[in-house]
Amino acid sequence: MEGRNQAIPYSDADKKLKDDLYKNYLENVWIFPLAEKVNYAMVASQKLGNMPKSGQAIGADYSMEQFYFK
Repeated sequence: MEGRNQAIPYSDADKKLKDDLYKNYLENVWIFPLAEKVNYAMVASQKLGNMPKSGQAIGADYSMEQFYFK
């Protein structure tokens, strides 16, 4: 799949590389787990203060006015 950034857009080579990429997606299940065994994950900046360390992330959605940037 190397070369997609080197092929002329919409050329035959580009179309073949695109088809190879889609075939790769079809044959493989690409999963990048961010967290395990959580109901609701919340990804936040380390620069935020007053951020809860546990509990439901959905509850933190409604308390954004209580956070501050360090």
